[in-house]
Amino acid sequence: MAQTPLVQPLILARLRWPIFEPLISIKVLETDHESTSAPTTWRNLFENPHHSLAAESITEPPTSRMLVNCDDVHRHDYWADAEDYDSRPRSLLIENLDGKPISVGQFVEKVHAYLGGMKDLMWDLFGLLKDEQTRMWVARVSAPDPGDDNVYSVGLVWDNQLDQHWENNMRLLRAAAAEATTL
Repeated sequence: MAQTPLVQPLILARLRWPIFEPLISIKVLETDHESTSAPTTWRNLFENPHHSLAAESITEPPTSRMLVNCDDVHRHDYWADAEDYDSRPRSLLIENLDGKPISVGQFVEKVHAYLGGMKDLMWDLFGLLKDEQTRMWVARVSAPDPGDDNVYSVGLVWDNQLDQHWENNMRLLRAAAAEATTL
């Protein structure tokens, strides 16, 4: 049985990804795998030239096809209350017909556009005023559930949850750096 490709958590933990801002606002945390101290240098993922992380495979093992949805939208109570599951936004298909692995840059560009296209829907579902300055960030990409058409689910955090989310990411990155130094 083939192993399910999983989004690499250390890659996602390094991204600071606001969903309703231009691609150039997505930042990568530079890391020093020789040190367990907190990394503090940020670089734009899509600056010219693109950050090297943009060329890496988003999953391990690499895959050339992914279906992606926004968990917060897809599972929102509205769809059950309205008995209107068929009106949920369709999952995003990212596919390289040549079999090349989906890269971090490709994944981020496609998902960013997909989420941006749902801005008004999200404002309505989450009860936000369209002129509010509330920002949302990509927090996680969950492993596909075989019973749900193998769809990867993107989870979001709001500004008021970002500090806690970032603390969790830093713990994960520090633990990985400490483990790398013991190998």
